[in-house]
Amino acid sequence: MRIRLLPLLAAVALASATVACAPTVDVHTFVFPSSDSTSRQTFSFGVTENAPGEYETSARGAEVQRRVRLLVVGFLENRGFVQKPDGADFIVRIASGRREREAPRALPLPHPKPTGPAWFDEHEEEDFVEGILVIDVLDGKDQQPLWHGAARVQINPDKIDDDLLKRATAKVLASFPWSRVGRSAP
Repeated sequence: MRIRLLPLLAAVALASATVACAPTVDVHTFVFPSSDSTSRQTFSFGVTENAPGEYETSARGAEVQRRVRLLVVGFLENRGFVQKPDGADFIVRIASGRREREAPRALPLPHPKPTGPAWFDEHEEEDFVEGILVIDVLDGKDQQPLWHGAARVQINPDKIDDDLLKRATAKVLASFPWSRVGRSAP
């Protein structure tokens, strides 16, 4: 019985370690008050040339945006929207970027003269690269913003992590407010 539990415990420990090591995806979204989706049926993509805000464009930015675009197409089509190259009801713009960051990290170190607990936290700066993914939806006629979604996450600057990119995109799109599925045509 004990021997059979060992592989199970090892698998649980490995799964826990993998989940614990997965970067946290910080997401925020916003639906603009003037946005009305009742007549929107089609979408297209707009061009985004620059990285958002304080972020830089990276060598992998175009590839990140291409992959996210495929995910967005699948998401919107599953929601009943139809891609239309010109004259669409709404336009999707995708932007990505990266920036160098520093974050304080607490390290438990042995206390030289323990007077209570034998450990204390030493703070140290940890360098990392933060990536951002922004998905904006604009009205197809007047270019007014309808919906905004963004995700920030610690990334590996040397390669694109497909699983992380899919997870970040899914978390942003989870709050997308409109669907054509189950509606009758206007």
